[in-house]
Amino acid sequence: STEAGGTASQRSSLSEWVSDESAETGGESADVIAAGGNGDWSMSQTTVMMRNIPVEYSRSMLVELLNREGYSTTYDLVYLPMNFGSMQGFGYAFINLVSVEAALAFRAHFEAFSDWQVGSDKTCEVSWSNVLQGRQAHIERYRNSPLMHPSVPDEFKPACYASGRRVPFPAPTQRIMAPRHRLLLALFLLLIGAQA
Repeated sequence: STEAGGTASQRSSLSEWVSDESAETGGESADVIAAGGNGDWSMSQTTVMMRNIPVEYSRSMLVELLNREGYSTTYDLVYLPMNFGSMQGFGYAFINLVSVEAALAFRAHFEAFSDWQVGSDKTCEVSWSNVLQGRQAHIERYRNSPLMHPSVPDEFKPACYASGRRVPFPAPTQRIMAPRHRLLLALFLLLIGAQA
């Protein structure tokens, strides 16, 4: 019989789809971790990369953490890439801060942070993002991406914020193509429903 999490072959198919779709949907693989900058902290950058986040964290959980730690008005974009197969995070996230000063304060606070809301001994690392810098760069990267297609769960998408409140992500400038392998995506959504 099929378990709520799907058969082994279904989960394998989903994992293959994740690997195949990573570049197309913007759901970067764990290799992106290597793109975190480890050099000097520039006075012109605002996007940081948080690493060693527990994989149980979703974007919403991360936002709750940022707010709890007193940073609710200092960020305007959060993206925590998720694994479509495991329905967990890859363990890193990109946060754009509203100013360089806010980014430096953010780094000072979250470097070596370990007070997670789930059981974990992971220690956070914070570096500049070498993938994209700035809120607008992220918007331009993702607004027309299959990642923003209505069929993709909201938690898997980057989100914009203003003064601590979520605001609509800027509209696409062209027709968004659905991710490939739609049948596997439909299966994934069915599996989520079975687990609810």
